[in-house]
Amino acid sequence: MLTVVIVAALAAVTTANSASDTYPPQVITRSRISQECAGYCKDSSKFSLRPDSTYVYSYEGTTTSGVPGASNETSVIKVTAKAHIQVTASPCELILQIHEASLLDSGMTELQSADRQREFAKVLEANPLRFSYQDGRVEQLCPAAEEAVWALNLKRGLLSAFQNSMADLSRDAHLYERDVSGSCETTYSVKSSMWSDVKVLKNKDLQSCSGRGHQTLGLLTTFSTKAKSVPIIKSEQFCEQTIKSDDGTYLSSSRCQETHIFAPFSNGQSGIRTTAELSLSLDNIVQSTEPILTDLFVSKRTDLQFESSSMSAETPVTES
Repeated sequence: MLTVVIVAALAAVTTANSASDTYPPQVITRSRISQECAGYCKDSSKFSLRPDSTYVYSYEGTTTSGVPGASNETSVIKVTAKAHIQVTASPCELILQIHEASLLDSGMTELQSADRQREFAKVLEANPLRFSYQDGRVEQLCPAAEEAVWALNLKRGLLSAFQNSMADLSRDAHLYERDVSGSCETTYSVKSSMWSDVKVLKNKDLQSCSGRGHQTLGLLTTFSTKAKSVPIIKSEQFCEQTIKSDDGTYLSSSRCQETHIFAPFSNGQSGIRTTAELSLSLDNIVQSTEPILTDLFVSKRTDLQFESSSMSAETPVTES
């Protein structure tokens, strides 16, 4: 039976408040790579990213929770940011850096800045995230040792939307894919292919996921704690990706939606419905005049699967 870990936005921002004085922002420098995050580098047959370039995406994630038919009240949390994905000289060594992060929550009838917004942004933007990128698949993450778990989970959700595990962009695929939802049965369907654009639909059978026990898409959310003990009776996720092939081959946009409907409460009330929406949209590609390298050491390795604060999927790295 699926369970949901309810991650309150206020708790996350409180974590940011306590962490912000401890974790100063790290600046990506141009020096020799101390260690590689990718253990190998697969030949690219689908994607071709420009080396020493930064792909700048607008990121937006929203969760909405309520009880349809029983109440007009809904709870909404929205996160926006600029996601800079930097490509080093190796097409398999990429770096995610968050900029301009903001957190909004529902107050009365409209969204407003959440309490301690500055601390939230400071922690989310503090640490670059190195990751292994194997021709569309995000295989390993190499976070900073001091990265907050909630911040890493948000980045996991973002990179899950960035990921494409198809073997061939012109053919449908049915496979198991690991992302923030766990290891799930996934179907890729080629929707259309015109000029330099390929549109792909990705559907996940969330009932098939192993290792799943968390909220949707790595996003912060808040709704009645009564839902913690109520089973989910319907759960679905789909994404639409647009891939361009004009100057290289790269993800132009990705829009994902995940919905959970909880069983009715024992007192006869309607079940809670929560929906998470996540989007990435490419703004521009910036070519660097110098090689993009990093002096950040690999202190631990993990993957895209959601991590609760009481458990860790990380593998410590020791010097040989």
